[in-house]
Amino acid sequence: MTGWRWAAYGGVVAVTALLHVFAALMLAAHALTLLISRARRPVWQGWGIAATGAVAAVVPLVVVARRQSAQLAWMRRPTPGRLWAVVEEFAGPSALVLAVNLLLITLALARPRWRSLTAVALPLICVPPVLLFALALHRPCFHERYLLFTLPGIPLLAAAGVDRLVAAVGSRWAVAVAGRQARAVVRRWVRAVVRRQIRAMVGRLAVGVSGRRAGAVTARLVRAVTRRRAAARVDRFAGVDRLDGVVADRRRAVVGRRRAVVAVAAGVLAVGCAFVWQFPLHQLERQPLSRQDDLAALAAAVGRLTRPGEPVLYDPPKERRIAIAYPRPLAGLRDIALGTPGPASGTLYGVDVGPAELLRRLGGARSAWLIAADEPRVRPVKAAVLTGRFRLAYSLCLPGIRLEHYVRAGPAG
Repeated sequence: MTGWRWAAYGGVVAVTALLHVFAALMLAAHALTLLISRARRPVWQGWGIAATGAVAAVVPLVVVARRQSAQLAWMRRPTPGRLWAVVEEFAGPSALVLAVNLLLITLALARPRWRSLTAVALPLICVPPVLLFALALHRPCFHERYLLFTLPGIPLLAAAGVDRLVAAVGSRWAVAVAGRQARAVVRRWVRAVVRRQIRAMVGRLAVGVSGRRAGAVTARLVRAVTRRRAAARVDRFAGVDRLDGVVADRRRAVVGRRRAVVAVAAGVLAVGCAFVWQFPLHQLERQPLSRQDDLAALAAAVGRLTRPGEPVLYDPPKERRIAIAYPRPLAGLRDIALGTPGPASGTLYGVDVGPAELLRRLGGARSAWLIAADEPRVRPVKAAVLTGRFRLAYSLCLPGIRLEHYVRAGPAG
């Protein structure tokens, strides 16, 4: 590669990493690509200079982002299952689509036709997720959307698997068809050669032999040549060598055309089937129930059911996103569990007080509203605090979130 190409590569990587700092992890994937490809020293030097320039352009952003890392305080340390969740998200989402994609990827890796494509795509989908997972074990920062830049690796490998499958099936079919056509051409050419040779021999014999004797000899010769011995004698003719070359060229041309037709037809069929298969999913994605949460509906319910001054709790703190996205319906409520607001704590959603302080603040309240995430993995800390002195009087379940109203079971104090 020339210097201008390396400069363009470094610029693209730098811009991508400036849009999202974790995209710089693609450099590790590209390094593994060069290692697999056994790149020569000049290639390593060019890549090293371009990668160093890209990293240098991103360092100021990393310094600023590190000061704001508390904004990821709502994230948790990932489990190994999160890595498989990334595969399901990117190669799925349904079990059938996931199985087909994994089968095609396996075929592409087992018998690759395009080793350069495999060397680029496989590290791209493997290295950045593993590195981000390792980093998240020290400081929680693992999320599927932070790895969107690795997504192209999966369709590239799946496409390579389809190409390998189509080439294997199409070549056999095309060779069979071309073989039949070539044999038909050979038979027609042999018949034509035999006829010409027979006419020539008959002409020469007719000059030296006359009368009935010439007719008898000619008849016997025609019968002998046109029967079983005709095929054996054809090999002596001078035009057989040229015929082999012509037939071979025609066979290669036919095979090439057949492969092209099969590849185009298979591609059109695959795209059409994929569109028909995913069309219901596209329709479902545009319906309200397809959302993981419905913050607008919850905010409207809060505005309709609550009264100004009533206490509200968010469990976990990231559910304060409702008040950030729709502040008007929740403006009159008291966020009774908030200890330090987001701007002062350097976090997105603020820092809550402990259970003891929360109970003290709830001492004079006769009721409280709880906005909680409807997730089995989330431990309902604030709901446990309320259950001790309050009873559940009302519950509204929406996709991904719950609104609950607790009233005091005994006298306030």
